[in-house]
Amino acid sequence: MTFEEPNSNPLLAALGSADARKRENAANALIAAPDPRAEDPLLEALHDHEAGVRGMAALAIGSLGSRRAVPRLLELTQDADWFVRVSALNGLGYIDEALPAENALVAIGDDEPLVRQAAALNMGGSSDPAAVDVLVEALLHDSDWAVREAAADALGQIGDPRAVESLRRAAALWRVVISWRVVRAARRALHRIEAAGST
Repeated sequence: MTFEEPNSNPLLAALGSADARKRENAANALIAAPDPRAEDPLLEALHDHEAGVRGMAALAIGSLGSRRAVPRLLELTQDADWFVRVSALNGLGYIDEALPAENALVAIGDDEPLVRQAAALNMGGSSDPAAVDVLVEALLHDSDWAVREAAADALGQIGDPRAVESLRRAAALWRVVISWRVVRAARRALHRIEAAGST
């Protein structure tokens, strides 16, 4: 069969299966093995009634870089299911790191730590000055160490010198007892900002 034949990839047919588990597994497989022909079925899967399918489809279509998916992915950042919210933020980030920034400003206040972590990770491409303030707050006060680590990395990516004082606080040696991963991320971010000549 040639690449152009619509049924040459069994994963495409599986996306239309009546079995939700098969649909979810197919979308999951397409994350690691993107197929441009899957764009339309994945766009449909973003509306699936099963949260697992919507979430995997968000990641898979993000890995395709599909701009057509952006409006629906933006909607899914407010989905009732936390896994879908995480996947939508990450899917947008795969397409363009600047895309999820605005929605991430809201998502970083989510009750679910994994959503806050995804929001912080996807704020690194933000040009909104408010992102620095929100990330500093997360770095110093979030109850989850993974969110604090993600906030430090995002602040290093943004490179705004306003974050330096807070990063230095987070990088203080005594905080190793609390979370060495946050300390390491804060130091990494400081090095990145200083190497760029921002301080």
